[in-house]
Formats: sequence, C-alpha cells, structure tokens
Amino acid sequence: MYTMILAMLCTGVVIAQEQKPEDPHQAFLKSLKPVEKPTATPDLNETAEQILSLTNKFRASEKKSKLVISESLKTAAQKFAQYMADNSKYGHEADGRNFLDRAKEAGYMPCLALENIAFTYSTQAYSVKSLSETLMDGWKKSPGHRENLLDADVTETGIGVARNATTGVYYAVHLFGRPLSAMREFQVKNETTSEVTYSVGEQTFTLLPKIVRSHKYCRSPKVTFAFVADNDPKKTVSPAENDKFIVQMVDGEVTVKQELTTE
Repeated sequence: MYTMILAMLCTGVVIAQEQKPEDPHQAFLKSLKPVEKPTATPDLNETAEQILSLTNKFRASEKKSKLVISESLKTAAQKFAQYMADNSKYGHEADGRNFLDRAKEAGYMPCLALENIAFTYSTQAYSVKSLSETLMDGWKKSPGHRENLLDADVTETGIGVARNATTGVYYAVHLFGRPLSAMREFQVKNETTSEVTYSVGEQTFTLLPKIVRSHKYCRSPKVTFAFVADNDPKKTVSPAENDKFIVQMVDGEVTVKQELTTE
C-alpha cells in the first residue's frame, strides 16, 4: 500500500495558493501506525537522477526540449525536501517562505519558475525505480503538475528527495526554471509613414514611423497587430527568440513581414 499527495505552484509574476481548511498531510501522518520494522531506503540521489531521466523522456515524447540540471535549483529543491522531511511539514510555504525566495537564496535568478511537490508512503520497501516512478506517475496524472512538467518555456530543473526516518514518509520537490540570463527578445520595426498599434499579450503599444522597439520576455507571448485583417494569419503571431516584425506599406495596404530566426 502506498499513499501519495501532490501540490504544485508556478509563477512568472504573482504567487497565489488556495487555502484549504483541512490539512491532508497532517491527517495522513496521524493515521500512520508505528513502524515495527524499518524498510530498506533507496539511494535518494539516484532517485532524483532517475526523476530527471523520466522527466526528459516524458518531455521528448511530447516534443518538448530537454531540461538540464541547475545546481542552484537542485540545492533549493533538496534543502526544502529535507526541511519537510525533518519537520513533517508539507506545503509550498511549509518553511514560511515561497519557492522563489528559496531559489534566490540558493543563487538562482529566475526569469520564470515553477514548483511541483509531493509526499508518498508505502508499507513495502521502495526501490529507486519504484519511488521515482511513483512520484512521476502522480505528477503526470495531475493536470497542473503535468503542465509544469511539459512547460515549453523552462530550460532548467532541480530535484530533491528526502525521507523522514521516523514515519518513513518521502518528500519530493521538482523545481523548473528559466534563468534571467536566458530572457528572450524580439523586435517590431515600423517602416511606414504613420504610427501603428499592436499588442503583446494584454499590453498595447503605439509605434511611431521609422522606429524600432525591442521586447524582452520570459514566457512566449502572443503578438497581435491591430491594423491586420482578422482573417489574416499574420494578425496574431508567436515570436521566436530574435525574430523581427517589419511593418510595411505594400500596394497601399499596411502589412507585416516576419523575419524568422535562423540557426
């Protein structure tokens, strides 16, 4: 028998978490009977490595890029997993802080960050394989956690796993991030003789003639050009890094030329 509870949180700007009247973690701990015979403990470093491998296989199957380990995120994840295990506390703010605070303390400067956490327990001994697969299967089956695992804009990860020796409960933290140094950029250039209007996400911009404006972003935005016909596929576009959108007058009509990034 095993029991698993998950939680996730992600942010680019704001942190928010629904408060629930009952704490399922504490209720679960109270339901545990004293461990009569200690079970073997898998290597938790190997478990974290296996979770990374499973994550990248899952992302590859969904045509998402491979994640690499950030030592800062790894440190933050392991310290928080260990804190929850040592104190039998569970939640994104179990230590009185949020995951961005913990990541920054570990030296990570995020452009974008997300966090999955979980705890799991079994009356049977876990192996590296069974523990890593149990955690990953739980995250994959939960819509919010699955979304974090497959986020297209993150590039790095850090994973921590810890165990409470008294209760035998395992705690896991899976951090995802894109560092501030990897912030992306695209440009809009107005080659017409009139000002033009466009929006990036929910924000609207007016661009004067012969002016170039650069936009930096962490998460891929939608760019909508107000002057383009609604049925035109160039009305709303998703820029790639270093793309340039050139507003031109062609045959008496204002149009947009997209210069794609080449590698």
